[in-house]
Amino acid sequence: MIGSIRSTRSMSDVVVEILQKSFSQERMPHAVLFHSRDLQTCQEVAFTLAKIILKTESPRLHPDLHTLRPVNKMRQISVANTRSLIKNLQLSTHQGSHKVALVYEPDRMNQESANAFLKTLEEPPSDTIIFLLTTRSYDLLPTIISRCFTIALPSKNFLPDPDLWELWFKEYHKWLESLRENPAKKTASWFINIYGLVVRFDGIIDRIVNKQRENAESSESLNEEEKVALDSGLRKGIRTRFLEEIEVETQKFAGRIFRETKKYPVKPLQNSIQALEKSNSLLLVNFQESAALEYFLLRTLRYWTY
Repeated sequence: MIGSIRSTRSMSDVVVEILQKSFSQERMPHAVLFHSRDLQTCQEVAFTLAKIILKTESPRLHPDLHTLRPVNKMRQISVANTRSLIKNLQLSTHQGSHKVALVYEPDRMNQESANAFLKTLEEPPSDTIIFLLTTRSYDLLPTIISRCFTIALPSKNFLPDPDLWELWFKEYHKWLESLRENPAKKTASWFINIYGLVVRFDGIIDRIVNKQRENAESSESLNEEEKVALDSGLRKGIRTRFLEEIEVETQKFAGRIFRETKKYPVKPLQNSIQALEKSNSLLLVNFQESAALEYFLLRTLRYWTY
């Protein structure tokens, strides 16, 4: 069964209401794929529905709630863990009449895991509802997507810790503006401010990761390998958002120059975006976060002052 629901509301209550009604009328899809810009939004909706289906206020403690997550630094969902989930779903319920499975980041399944899981989607137990939660639905096998009811959820947490986030970008804008001033007066402060931006960047990443990890651990008991994978995934997601926002803010800066001078700084902007893309590619091969940002800022300094 294939479908799509998109809501412009800031909350996802409408999704819960629709699926709750489907469940009460025994028309609930056996597999629902939630995708959003952040995994927490998907998890929140899935847990709300799990409360309804399992008739409990504490679904994570319920014996009929089963989860499957990526593990270790590679953040892969192993075929062994996938088969363990499948085995649990084939057993009778412990309480009530339904079982619920939460599959986090199914895009992290390797080919063997995906093929094993596909069989369960093709012939699911009649008393089981599976929620798949992802931020990268485009990396899923088409055969998995085609067997799910797909729902796009509006992100609630596109900018985690907005106050910290906003403060960093205010400082970034001040630094960009300073690059337009006399180099003889500003050279030393340019480099000092780069160091400050990098240090604050590290602090913001750590603080947001710690906060989101605590939220995840409070809703579910995780083993050590799952915690490692969660940490890695959170850092990667936050870094990506940060770099996306840097690109947006740099474009805003270029627009401001155009409004003031009637000349659009095409070359500096293009070079800065290329440097940002290079920084992102460095992060993908596990380059140190602070070093990748420092690379971008040093390149940006060069492009906007010469």
